[in-house]
Amino acid sequence: MIDFSAADRPITFADFEAGAEFGSQEFQIDNAMFELWTSLYPNDAECFPLMPPGMMAMVLMRGYMHAIPKRAPGNIHAEQRFDLVRLPNIGDTVITTYRCVRKEERLGRKWIYLTSETTDEAGDTLFLGRMTTIFAQ
Repeated sequence: MIDFSAADRPITFADFEAGAEFGSQEFQIDNAMFELWTSLYPNDAECFPLMPPGMMAMVLMRGYMHAIPKRAPGNIHAEQRFDLVRLPNIGDTVITTYRCVRKEERLGRKWIYLTSETTDEAGDTLFLGRMTTIFAQ
């Protein structure tokens, strides 16, 4: 496991290792977060007591920003996908774990391919994520 959370400098392409886990983040899907979300997306209120599917991206990105708090400027978020197994209930705590599955330099660009797995507190998978980022440095 690589721990980027305490880095004293921005994380760059060279810091990632293919196959290495690089962070885990616990997040509670609480009523306040649900109310904030549905203030932006009112139709998602009908999902209650389940977390709206759109919140998967928010959960993933909050955890990613915690796992890599110091990122070099200029990176491009190129792609993001999800595979839903089950949505958590409002009030549940979820844990998202991040892994670098591959990195490559192609046509002068530095590509990082990441996966995430979000589980409930019992360790059962809720949703899986894939994210591709082009690193500037």
